[in-house]
Amino acid sequence: AELEVQKTYFAELFESAPEAIVVVDHDDVILDVNGEFTRMFGYTVEEAVGSAAMDLIAPDELRGEAHDITRRVSRGESVSIETERQRKDGTRLDVSLLCRPIHVGGESSAAYGIYRDITERRRTEKGLRFLAEAGRVLASSLDYEETLRGLARLAVPDVADFCLIDILDE
Repeated sequence: AELEVQKTYFAELFESAPEAIVVVDHDDVILDVNGEFTRMFGYTVEEAVGSAAMDLIAPDELRGEAHDITRRVSRGESVSIETERQRKDGTRLDVSLLCRPIHVGGESSAAYGIYRDITERRRTEKGLRFLAEAGRVLASSLDYEETLRGLARLAVPDVADFCLIDILDE
């Protein structure tokens, strides 16, 4: 009876967690996912279970990183990183990822990964860096043309694809 209570507690925690959770074997094959994983990445439980996690959510250019994480965790290491993953529809999201091995009877039998979406935090940090740099550019010169050029150079790679400033003579 006590074992059944513990299983129920774990199942409730797993399913109601606000982070996406995946359980994988040592070959990175998904054994289970929670509801937040299906919401965050867009895969159904049926689509996810039995698939390799890195094939589903690691962008092609980050497959090496995903493989390294799998290798490290299968050796018993815990891994905590901030990285990027991909939804079923191809859109990207910034995530904080914690991976740990699951030990049963003293042996590592599987691993779990916990994903937290940090996209909004990263966007906010990028905006704050832009504002700090814009403040530096604004304070660097009294020459309005030089200041406008500096702001345009700052804005184009991060905020816009193109910038045109038309200065009207008074």
